[in-house]
Amino acid sequence: MSLSPKDKISLNEDRLDASAEDFADVIDAKSRWTSRHSYGVAVAMIRILQELRYDEQRNRYWRRAALLNDLGKLGVSNHTLNKPGRLTDEEFESVKRHVNHKRRILKHVLCFVSFADDPAAHHEKPDSPQ
Repeated sequence: MSLSPKDKISLNEDRLDASAEDFADVIDAKSRWTSRHSYGVAVAMIRILQELRYDEQRNRYWRRAALLNDLGKLGVSNHTLNKPGRLTDEEFESVKRHVNHKRRILKHVLCFVSFADDPAAHHEKPDSPQ
């Protein structure tokens, strides 16, 4: 089913912020170990950007990216995310793939496609030790 132009929601800056926050709430609800993690990343990002004297528009953009930094966790099993103790090699590989899940999801969300690759930039290098 396709939306007609009258059915489409106009996305202004405040709605984009609210949408990113809504996604962050879903992401953070996935695992008790990382509850509110997305907001913590966003707060740290804003502090850094303010120190660098970035303008408000750039701050908003990067806050949204920070809120969505773990969106790909939605593609990782709860068993793996909530496992106490050390992950198996296979489980750790699954967690590392959350960056690819995130990229794939964001590329389908038109209002966030511009930074589909940005939130993944801070994650593990493929050759980093566990």
